[in-house]
Amino acid sequence: STTPPLFTTPVPTSFFHFLPLSHPFHKPKAFPFNFTQISSMVSLKKQVVNVAFAYLVFFGIVGFLGLLMQNNISARNPLTIRHEQYEAKLSRDASSGVAIVDGATMNDVALGLGYMHALDRGMQIFLQRFVAQGRLAEIVKATDETVKVDKYIRKFGFERSLVHTMSLLTDDEKEYLKAYADGVNLYFQRNTRPIELRLLKYNPLEEPFRPEDILLIGKLMPLLGMSDTQAGLEKFLIEVMQSPNGVKFAKSLMKPYLDDMDDEIVKLLENVTLEDTTIPNEVLKVIGSISNSNNWVVNGKLSESGKPVLVTDPHMRIDHLPSVWYEAILKTDDNYVTGITVAGVPLVVMGRTKKTSYGFTFSPADLMDYEITHCRMNAHNQVECKVDEPDVYKAVNEVTEIIKRKDMDSPIEYKVRQLSHSNCILEAPQQFKEGYYLCHAYVSQTDGGAYAVKAFTQAVKATTVDGLQKSLRHADIGMNMILADDQGNIGYQQCGRHPVRQHSGLFPFPSWDKNFRWKGIVDANELVSYTNPDNGWIATANNDINPNRPFPIVNAHMGNYRVDRIAQMIEKKINNEEKFAISDMRRMLLDVKSEQCEAFMRVLRPQIRTRAEYQAFSAWDCTYDRESIYPTIFEEFLTTLHVDVFGRIFSAHSFKLLKPKIRHFYYFDRFILDYSERDQWLWKSESQTDLFKRVFEEVWSKLPSKVDQWGKKNTLRLGNLFWSKALPPFVTQALGIDVEFEMSGSRATVSPFVKGADRAVGVSWRMIADMAYGMVLTNLPGGVNDRIFSRYYVSDLFRWYRGEFKALSPL
Repeated sequence: STTPPLFTTPVPTSFFHFLPLSHPFHKPKAFPFNFTQISSMVSLKKQVVNVAFAYLVFFGIVGFLGLLMQNNISARNPLTIRHEQYEAKLSRDASSGVAIVDGATMNDVALGLGYMHALDRGMQIFLQRFVAQGRLAEIVKATDETVKVDKYIRKFGFERSLVHTMSLLTDDEKEYLKAYADGVNLYFQRNTRPIELRLLKYNPLEEPFRPEDILLIGKLMPLLGMSDTQAGLEKFLIEVMQSPNGVKFAKSLMKPYLDDMDDEIVKLLENVTLEDTTIPNEVLKVIGSISNSNNWVVNGKLSESGKPVLVTDPHMRIDHLPSVWYEAILKTDDNYVTGITVAGVPLVVMGRTKKTSYGFTFSPADLMDYEITHCRMNAHNQVECKVDEPDVYKAVNEVTEIIKRKDMDSPIEYKVRQLSHSNCILEAPQQFKEGYYLCHAYVSQTDGGAYAVKAFTQAVKATTVDGLQKSLRHADIGMNMILADDQGNIGYQQCGRHPVRQHSGLFPFPSWDKNFRWKGIVDANELVSYTNPDNGWIATANNDINPNRPFPIVNAHMGNYRVDRIAQMIEKKINNEEKFAISDMRRMLLDVKSEQCEAFMRVLRPQIRTRAEYQAFSAWDCTYDRESIYPTIFEEFLTTLHVDVFGRIFSAHSFKLLKPKIRHFYYFDRFILDYSERDQWLWKSESQTDLFKRVFEEVWSKLPSKVDQWGKKNTLRLGNLFWSKALPPFVTQALGIDVEFEMSGSRATVSPFVKGADRAVGVSWRMIADMAYGMVLTNLPGGVNDRIFSRYYVSDLFRWYRGEFKALSPL
């Protein structure tokens, strides 16, 4: 059979192809202007009317031109393209508009996928290339923010390392990338460029898309995901350890991974000058950053269909349109693969082939380290740093990057300095002065991207779980892969290029101490890998998974909250002797019960359940429904508890400044919930139960008479990558370019949503793959096309919000 039971409804579209503002699932905020007041101000009213009219005329012209320019590829109107020896037939899924690319070989398919990416996500491809090249200030707009982005990217030298990275690929792999790049360029040779590129005065034909650009974009995604998160944690810990009682607290917080940090390193840390090298917000918005994810699989003995069922849902920044993911159905003469790609990269990173399916969560593996070094100016006016004992200094390798600025004559010279014995990037001020500094070593700095190409191009050819494991274990991205095949096998494969360390990796070490330096890369065959466990299922959620090695490759996981909740739901079904249906997997994907909340409520409930005014809250089951007020109350309690406890160490103000720099909230929770005797210096005479009760009563006493529902506090606004910056919010929201929702879920629920000061993270794609059927069920927060007047701009958005699925089938 090819079609399982579906959970899907038609998505209505208008001329502008978004739901009207009256739609119950579309809840924009109040209009930002009071027109009753404005009406008394005649001149201002005229200005508003004139501006509004100008915008309507502008968008009318843009929309009309967009409809004329759009290549009308559809199920009824396919297009065959040819270039050199390759040929591909292009069409769309009739109901969803998802691209279908048909070719004799994968190189034919790569040509077609490049063409479709350029058609549907042309603006996104080139924005990502501008970021990956460090050229936002040159091409888009010269601001302090874009210059900061360019500096951040340039310091890693990705463009400079491309010759080496390309040399790691085989001729066949290079030809595959070339076919894709040819497809992108072929589209722009035949069709007009997107209006955004016209406004930027950028012509893709003057700088054709290159195979090297694929590697550039591929290098960024793992860096901007867990690797940068790890760097943020380690920098946070250094800041903490420079404060009074900081070393004692850090060792308790991250036990046991700082236990081996000796007094010499602690003393060095006191003298280290820290530079602000956090990743700029604009990079994450354009490229995307995977924060967390879930995946699980059950074997055929546990499913209604009698075949394995695999489920995956990567969690990323989702507050922008278009989505970072691009769905596609790719078909060759003897195989097919349906899944997600990234515009600009011809790799299906999660999906379903004819024989297998695969999905990953990011492994919270530590792929970077900080070193401490002492640097000074030598007699030749060069920066030199200590690299050996006793007092052996060598000049750093210095490269001057030229950052051009749009509409400005004077470029910026940016000096990138690396230690002579490694690629470790020195984090020192441009106007250098002698001192102790950190340098940042990243394992995939020069090789990044190449091993992912090798792994995923081989994975789509695999016919068994064993074949998938052999292909994917060599990927350079830290991943927990869940796998299944149509023969009934299920499996797990840990992936990534992990440095061989002589310590935990969580604290910096002296650059001159050779005992701490990396000793190569962990053999891929030593990574955790297994098939067909006795319990019949596998689940991961960025939890602690380490191979049997002297030192860990994961030293800061994301906790067990989500994986424990998944395990609960699976085991409950098994204990009831019930088989898993598609509907069960859907229910699990949409689950918003928080095990984090339960862990704290187990301590709090006995202290408050006897008070009448607290009983309703005490009976709450920790479900983060958007219509409930109890998540709002609990989150206020948890925030106040954190400030109360950790404010004793840093001061409440300092903690509020430090905490946003770290996403590893699990360790803060563990510190409070363990209430260890080794931390009596902090707890003093107050018991854990007294602490919880005191803080809760304080929060309760300050609650307003009407507590906001969780959805009012937990809103998601999706803005267009280009137009939301170019136009006022009331215009983009009124025209449906920006969309706003009230969300369920929290940081620790299976279906998560986390709203920060400058970003929002949630489910970026959902897939259910039952190996009994030749298709997958999916949804994502966006649509196929990045054209704001396209019928596919938000074609999947409301389906995603309602938790409904569409069927994607190559058959």
